Amino acid sequence: MRSLYHLLLLCASCTAALISTRSHAVTIPAAAQDGPSTVGTTYQGYGLDGPKVHPINSTVFDWWYFDAVSADSLASITIVFLADSPTAFPANINGSTVLDAAVSGSFANGTTFYLNTYPAKAEITSAGYGSHGQWGSGRGWTGTADAKTWEIYYDSADVGVKGSMCLESIAPPHLPCGPVKQGAIEQQMPHVGWANVVPDAIAHVEFKIAGESLQFSGPGYHDKNWGDQPWLASINSSYWGHSRLGPYSVVWADARDPEGKEYFSGYVAEGGKILSASCALNSVMVRPWGGDSTYPPVLGQGDPKGFEVTFSVEDHVMRINVTSSLVVAGDPGVYTRFIGSSRGGVCWGAAACVEPSLLPPYREHCHGGML
Repeated sequence: MRSLYHLLLLCASCTAALISTRSHAVTIPAAAQDGPSTVGTTYQGYGLDGPKVHPINSTVFDWWYFDAVSADSLASITIVFLADSPTAFPANINGSTVLDAAVSGSFANGTTFYLNTYPAKAEITSAGYGSHGQWGSGRGWTGTADAKTWEIYYDSADVGVKGSMCLESIAPPHLPCGPVKQGAIEQQMPHVGWANVVPDAIAHVEFKIAGESLQFSGPGYHDKNWGDQPWLASINSSYWGHSRLGPYSVVWADARDPEGKEYFSGYVAEGGKILSASCALNSVMVRPWGGDSTYPPVLGQGDPKGFEVTFSVEDHVMRINVTSSLVVAGDPGVYTRFIGSSRGGVCWGAAACVEPSLLPPYREHCHGGML
């Protein structure tokens, strides 16, 4: 899927005036539909967090991703509402449905969990930059039109999960190549769309997982991905991540297609303003270190210990070293999601880097072009 870190910001009073009030609603049945799908590739001025693929057939995917990690990097939660088939995305192991509400994460003691439920239908309504989604009864999210406030809830006695996560955004949304504006490209790379609606947030988490309490506050995040063909037909390897480093919010994506071409998307924000949001060549560079750090990664190799992430920010360079502390989900040799710590700073020319205070990152990476 991706590797992990984040950043961006805009004037709230200015952006609010530009947000369209147009709404759009879609219902997704559990069965894959026949025939071709309509897939969004450019931002139309509305529906930033709305459905981008309709209908969901057996080769396309569309999903909404939310995560949070505690300030001490010990506890975490990820909730993903997916619409895809096993053909479109291999993480879907239930061939009888395209709908999956997945919740995973870690307790402070290092114990991890991964649970799924499969609703009969899903309903999504978008308005402004926000959206409202329901994956059956008791599972879904609500985001305000300005994308500032979000509640993600999950209540399922079948898998023993009940609770909610609240996000208060502190960084404005962006698209792969820059700020959100009508006509902007929504593709991170050919066939893969990405809208980072909440690059950074203050998260408050309160859940019961199999009777055990999961409560914490820390950095939060929300984005969505979609595609017009199976994931593995589009991506050979991918690193994605997000972090808050002192006053900076940062997000990165660095991926290769099956032909080996590399695609970049880097985002950095500070104090409510975007410092950098670009998909230009080397706008961000992510490389693994330690452990099995072969690059480009190949199917079946082990995990690195961390990543070196370098952003180009105007006439500056931001360098971040990310260290993994706990694998929270994945398929060994194919896909890994983990939490950890980040350390780095901003450099001017040959001068020494200025290192801000540290906060934890949340990141994931996958590799290989086939299963």
